[in-house]
Amino acid sequence: GQAGVPDKGPAVVALWATYCPPCIEEMPMFSAMHAEGVKILGVSMDGENVEGAKKVLKERAPTYPQVILQESSMKEAGLALDAGLPFTLVLNEQLRPAYAFRGKVTKPEVEAALRALVR
Repeated sequence: GQAGVPDKGPAVVALWATYCPPCIEEMPMFSAMHAEGVKILGVSMDGENVEGAKKVLKERAPTYPQVILQESSMKEAGLALDAGLPFTLVLNEQLRPAYAFRGKVTKPEVEAALRALVR
């Protein structure tokens, strides 16, 4: 896989964008979870605004790996922009989506989903 992209799960994928304040508010929570050993990948939807995304990453300095999706790769990934952000996916061991959270998510919600995947 790419740098920082987990090769097996469970893992969390946090979709965010510069135009989504709640997404940016989630970053410290995901950084804390990452520090606890949870595999987390931040995915910015700012393909049209890479500079803006880099600025947010510099200011917020999340500790978990980040990728910035370009529009085209987003369509390949089957992620429609109108899915609404924030959007958090919890992937199972095979890195298939097992849980999806629309809107701002809490640490207990994500942790409960991860626990449910670890038998």
